[in-house]
Amino acid sequence: MLPPEEKAMVLPNWTLTATWPLWVPHPESSKERDHCAGWEIGMGLTGFGVFFLFFGMILFFDKALLAIGNVLFVAGLAFVIGLERTFRFFFQKHKMKATGFFLGGVFVVLIGWPLIGMIFEIYGFFLLFR
Repeated sequence: MLPPEEKAMVLPNWTLTATWPLWVPHPESSKERDHCAGWEIGMGLTGFGVFFLFFGMILFFDKALLAIGNVLFVAGLAFVIGLERTFRFFFQKHKMKATGFFLGGVFVVLIGWPLIGMIFEIYGFFLLFR
């Protein structure tokens, strides 16, 4: 049952809330409810990560913004799909080259060479998702 202060209308398996997103699946158990919260946090972290990456590139590859964007993006991905699935995704045998380029690019950005690091990251990103 939803708390009365949320002012929600419960439909079969869906909930209309007064906050964003307006229509969300209604969690039946506490495990689903915790998973939904983790998913929402992950989407927020991923969104902020993409924003900081984009803003860092707009500002001529600002090291600090790119580093923050990288950390937020990877953390958000882990929240959205879970830690185990994140590790399984990145560390598959046929994706080791792509993972090396992507995480190597993150490392190169963190040590202070943003242009070279972003080139590695973009190449690794395309190899991961092809």
